[in-house]
Amino acid sequence: MNTVVPPDIAAVIPAYNRADTIGRAIESVVSQQPRPAEIVVVDDGSTDATADIAASFGPTVRVETIDNSGPAVARNIGERRNRDPGSHGRGRCRQTIESAIERNGADDFIA
Repeated sequence: MNTVVPPDIAAVIPAYNRADTIGRAIESVVSQQPRPAEIVVVDDGSTDATADIAASFGPTVRVETIDNSGPAVARNIGERRNRDPGSHGRGRCRQTIESAIERNGADDFIA
């Protein structure tokens, strides 16, 4: 059974020249229970087939391609694109994570 989480949770995968592993990473996220409502691959200016492989998953995965800027920038762009209300109707990812951290008394969240 594939349970989908509320539409405000997404998986952001930053990637640079990871054609050899991006497919497995996406398959891993797709197989999680509950499954994130959206998967965003931020291709950080790869020179290999990373973006093409990610795009081959169809509408399950949204691919954002940026100029090579490093993993932190790629993660931040993925988070911002998910937080943007114009981004496929999602806009509460950060607030939901922050609420979960607060509710559970956690000091940090690592994804």
